[in-house]
Amino acid sequence: MKFTIAAACALALTVPAESISLRFLERVNSQGDIDFKVVSETPFDKESKESKCKCPEDSFWHVKNKECIKKGGQGYECGFFPAENHDDVCKEGLACKKLESSDVGYWHKGAVPASCQPCKDECPKAKPCTSEEITVKGKACAKVEAASKDGPTGKESAIEKATATAKAEATATYGEGPDAVTRTATAEHTATASASDSTKVKGKEPPKASAEACVTVEEAMKSAGVKSASGDKENAEKIMAAGKKLAFEKAKAEAEQGAKKNADAAAEGAERKAEKDAEADAKSEAEAKAKKMAEEGAEKKAKQAAEAAAKEAYSTTAAPKPEPTTTAAPPPAKPAPTEAPGPLFPKAQVPIQPAEEPTVEPRRKIPLDEAAAEMP
Repeated sequence: MKFTIAAACALALTVPAESISLRFLERVNSQGDIDFKVVSETPFDKESKESKCKCPEDSFWHVKNKECIKKGGQGYECGFFPAENHDDVCKEGLACKKLESSDVGYWHKGAVPASCQPCKDECPKAKPCTSEEITVKGKACAKVEAASKDGPTGKESAIEKATATAKAEATATYGEGPDAVTRTATAEHTATASASDSTKVKGKEPPKASAEACVTVEEAMKSAGVKSASGDKENAEKIMAAGKKLAFEKAKAEAEQGAKKNADAAAEGAERKAEKDAEADAKSEAEAKAKKMAEEGAEKKAKQAAEAAAKEAYSTTAAPKPEPTTTAAPPPAKPAPTEAPGPLFPKAQVPIQPAEEPTVEPRRKIPLDEAAAEMP
């Protein structure tokens, strides 16, 4: 005997997925290297005015040391002073002349071996003993933009578990020919499967932030080591440079902090997106696996049940076939005996007498009481 599976089909019902919530976080380049760009700068305000020289007539103003120095007579070494003061060092009627032969050398710029010598022609005029006083005031500001070189990247891994239930129907035939029996059976099977997925999401644009900061003259003076906001050009330049540097550093720190904050927020967003995608992909894969396992299990059970039912029905309903037997050939018939020939003239037959006719008694009336007695 043999089985024939006529049909088998399955219908799967997936139970809502169960999340195991196993995730592995990897934050990549949440801040990374940051580039800074100065958007704008506003320096201190300056107010300048000329002031008379405070040195007496027999002295000159040393442009570097910011002090009054007495003028020298004939032979006075004047080349040692800055070049801007060479015409101011010697007394009236004398000029600072370079020595043609001298083994003396000076280390600072503009200084050369020279001495005060009588003027041959017209003596050079000394510069007016005046100075420019510059007062620094207001605020120095800077606006700085900070941007991460790379966008944030979030990486998540998730493991999901899903359960699916499937129903299947199968038809099986047992036997062959007119005695074959066909039965249909249904079965249900539940299966659970798990799947994992890892997803990496990278931010589209690098996070950035900008900040503007300002500093006061007092802050710049303290940083530059200057005691007064008013002074010569060099004093003003020190205050201006210190204010520019402080404003930039302050704005840079605030912009960097904002960029890092935005980078962290962007990284968290990338992580949430990666987590969501990883969960969805793992869930989808787990459901597909569970569904396939449930359908295969239901089909297998249905086939087995149909086969068992067909076999059982066949054993109880099919008519048993008679066993073939061998019949011996009958013995040859004996020849009929040959009758002897009768006499030439047969005997006379005795005639048949008719039977006597039955005797019929005459009818009589039965009294009523006799008839009642005979009745049951």
